Amino acid sequence: MIKYIDTEGVSRTYTADFLVNEKILVEVKTRNHQQDPKVQEKARAAKAFCTEKGWKYLMLEPKGFTRSEVISLRKNKVISLTRKNEEKYQKYIQEEA
Repeated sequence: MIKYIDTEGVSRTYTADFLVNEKILVEVKTRNHQQDPKVQEKARAAKAFCTEKGWKYLMLEPKGFTRSEVISLRKNKVISLTRKNEEKYQKYIQEEA
């Protein structure tokens, strides 16, 4: 957990999404969320934390999946889907047939 003070002076904590090889702290955010002021506050705190530890900080944009990738991943049981997404998946299968 990374402690920081937000722009309103409130003490907060932040936990990044991943720590890779105990030297790269990774946060995953969509491009739109990366510009959010609260996300930027957390990023500044994470960068300072990483600098102190000699680590690297990365904010990455998640990769989307194509329809055919979702079908393949689900078919091969690499992923499972929520009920809502399972319904979409079934529609994809019907459209592919």
